[in-house]
Amino acid sequence: RMQDERSEDMKVDVAHCAGHKRKLCSLGTGEVVHVLNFRAHPDKTQEFERIVQRLAHCFYHMESGISDVRVCHPKCGEVCFVLTFLSKSDLERFQAGPERDAAEALKSCVEGGMPSF
Repeated sequence: RMQDERSEDMKVDVAHCAGHKRKLCSLGTGEVVHVLNFRAHPDKTQEFERIVQRLAHCFYHMESGISDVRVCHPKCGEVCFVLTFLSKSDLERFQAGPERDAAEALKSCVEGGMPSF
């Protein structure tokens, strides 16, 4: 009986929620979230970790066009950067500069020579 009461409280009115026009990925502010994930070659983990530390430092200290930087390090040899830009043009500038530089710095030590996603 207790289980039934809890599951009743946890139900979501999908029909009501589906009526909203905004997409899940829209923050409503014009900001754009960008995710970069890199995985090291097994024999290049130490080099990868050193470069990732420098990249994280650089990303945290960016001052123009960015509102948030998160670094997820699920395990040694893997990193996921989640960056929030003020606009799509700010993201495009990042992709043409710092992201390209980051990919180049990690190219020799990541699987496939590029971000995983």
